[in-house]
Amino acid sequence: MQILVKTPKRLVITHKPKLAFVISAGLGLLAIAASLHDLLIAGAPANKDNLIGLIMGLVCLFGAVFLYRETTTTFDRTSGRVTWHQRGLTVGRSEVVQLEQIRDVVTVSHVNHGASRVCLILDHGTLPLMFGYHGLGGNERIRAAIRDFLQRQ
Repeated sequence: MQILVKTPKRLVITHKPKLAFVISAGLGLLAIAASLHDLLIAGAPANKDNLIGLIMGLVCLFGAVFLYRETTTTFDRTSGRVTWHQRGLTVGRSEVVQLEQIRDVVTVSHVNHGASRVCLILDHGTLPLMFGYHGLGGNERIRAAIRDFLQRQ
């Protein structure tokens, strides 16, 4: 996650998991390429290893493409709103809530994995600022920036 804009009137946070996308898609393409090389160039007979390589490669590749989601959250003091947009190949969602509806900002950890994500606790539920969890750090910094922005009202 990264802070794009941080002013007294506006805070914009974005999450673009490009590294996860590149790793998953790259592993998928590598598995497909290795299986096809073995079958077509090396002339190896079709066997379960080649089939598993092709299937796992397709799963990784399609998973990367269809599960990739970019999230942008804009806190705007002038309008008194938080606008949340999530975009991906198969998803286009957005939500708008009033700043007054935010009760807390928390970091939620995934059990036993060390990964976490930042969530807004609202009057009517929870709004995660990213799809899934990540373990690259920085969530406490994001949470602190949001809390600082909300306390300056």
